Amino acid sequence: MSLAALLSKRAYDKKLSREVKLALSCCKGSLIMHARNKLMDEAIACGATHIFFLDSDMVVPPDALDRLIAHHVPIVGADYVNRVEPHPLNGMPDSVQGTYDGLEVSKNPKGLHRMLTLPFGCILISLKVLASMPRPFFKYIEGEDDAHTLSEDTHFCNIARRVGHTIWCDVGLTREVGHVGIKVFRHG
Repeated sequence: MSLAALLSKRAYDKKLSREVKLALSCCKGSLIMHARNKLMDEAIACGATHIFFLDSDMVVPPDALDRLIAHHVPIVGADYVNRVEPHPLNGMPDSVQGTYDGLEVSKNPKGLHRMLTLPFGCILISLKVLASMPRPFFKYIEGEDDAHTLSEDTHFCNIARRVGHTIWCDVGLTREVGHVGIKVFRHG
């Protein structure tokens, strides 16, 4: 429903730029890293400049994509809470920038916070980022325990930072997204 609202807003809102062309791709499967890699390949093949990941278990406002585009940065998304108590945020803030609770960013007027990692349920990526990254872009690395296991989105963020990219979190959008489980879980 969030995707339908997002696309409807773009189609009927006269204030939005008509220069942004959208293509929709859906990839289903039990292995998320394979699906994300396939979607990246499809975006590259169709000549896209950006890819917007919106997972099916996310609730976002209709202007989420436009807000991310407006930041004009290569990697930007929203953080969101884990569905398991105590419902921490999934992303990992860059401690160089200071503390982060998902709501307050006083030093950046754009409302962006630098992150070490960000979950990929609601994220916009410039495909220029991929030029300096090895394939496959997404890998799941099983460790001895949860602390040593890397999810596909954490792996992507680690490699992107290693080759010089910054991961940005839109703090305002983080306040508004929901993660669907037995109910919609939100930060705060």
